[in-house]
Amino acid sequence: MLDIYDVLVIGGIFCGFITSILLFTQSRYQLHANRLLSMVLFPMVWYAFIYLLIKTGAISHVPGLFKIGSPLYYLIGPCSYLYVRSIIMDERRFRKWDWLHFLPAILHFIDLIPFYFADAETKRQVIREIGGRFNESYPKGSGLIPATWHVLFRPVHVLIYLVFQWKLLLSATNKKNGYAIRTQVFSRIRTWLFSFTGLTTVIVITLLVQTFLGILLASRAASLAETGWRMQVLMTIVFFTLSAYLFFRPDILYGTLKTSSLVPASVSKPDVLLTGSESTGLPAAAPVIPDADENPSRRETLLNGELITLYSAKIEEHLLFHQSFRKQGLSINRLADELSIPTHHLSYVLNFHYKQRFNDFINQYRVDYVQKLFREEEWRKMKLEILATEAGFSSRSTFFMVFKKITGLTPADYAKQVADNV
Repeated sequence: MLDIYDVLVIGGIFCGFITSILLFTQSRYQLHANRLLSMVLFPMVWYAFIYLLIKTGAISHVPGLFKIGSPLYYLIGPCSYLYVRSIIMDERRFRKWDWLHFLPAILHFIDLIPFYFADAETKRQVIREIGGRFNESYPKGSGLIPATWHVLFRPVHVLIYLVFQWKLLLSATNKKNGYAIRTQVFSRIRTWLFSFTGLTTVIVITLLVQTFLGILLASRAASLAETGWRMQVLMTIVFFTLSAYLFFRPDILYGTLKTSSLVPASVSKPDVLLTGSESTGLPAAAPVIPDADENPSRRETLLNGELITLYSAKIEEHLLFHQSFRKQGLSINRLADELSIPTHHLSYVLNFHYKQRFNDFINQYRVDYVQKLFREEEWRKMKLEILATEAGFSSRSTFFMVFKKITGLTPADYAKQVADNV
């Protein structure tokens, strides 16, 4: 028999599933981050779904679903941490050792393989022993490792990751950290990241308390209403909150968190949420650049000042810390992809904010980098060809030509001048 709490849980499950699917499939500029967020929400939703099936007895009709999602619960902690890290550090893929974070989930899956391949009658017997009491499901469906151990360890596992997540998030506000996002950029996502981390923390702490309470009361055959409903309602509220926040903030949901929440005033926003490549929240077409004989002041209004400031901060931060200019053959399309900025927007900012073409803009960073190397004694001993390659120049001749154009000196003359002044 369904009560008001069950209705709330059903609504939360529906919102959670929809949000997870959208995050996993409808991102464009931060697909990696949003898929991590999807892998945080989906296990929570699945947990609530299994709770509902057990309470209503519907699990007896689909016994194969019991424990099938158990390994997914080990994804909540690492995916939550990696999501926040990917946003703060603008990561597009996993690092070399990040796959180790998923080892507990993989090992738990392997541990449960014997139960997964058990016959349907064995699983139905387990369901009958549970008898609609969710806390009775904790010790059931064991593999080589007792199921209760997993039930106790999982909340602690997530809590450990949340400690590091909070540390990372708080460190991001410290400008002394090399990876910290600039204030004007970070201020746009601070509220979301803190809200997400805070809500996740509330769920995990509640889950931890309810788990221990459920195990303690299991010997007294306590009903599900005594041990689990508060957590389920709380999780439902979180699902509703996160889903509503994401639906009202399509710049997060559709993967343009850092670049698109400021839409030029001259461009009207779409009335509906689009899908696929159209769901960026940014203008679908490049801004039309006026002819050179038009009033220059008009050109500056094609992107509003706030968006240009946001873009320029992101460009400078990325080139400063990631040094993309050192990549030979770097193109404007490739840099735009790294920055999660539409190519036509990047071109516009370079042309009308920095007053430079793309090649000139990148070469300025390369020359500045070589000048820095010249001030270090060990680099002054290097061949100029090596310095050119280190800075991203494709040939020695291009290096000489660009360097002299910007500094007025050849690289050799500049190096000699630096050496004489030391």
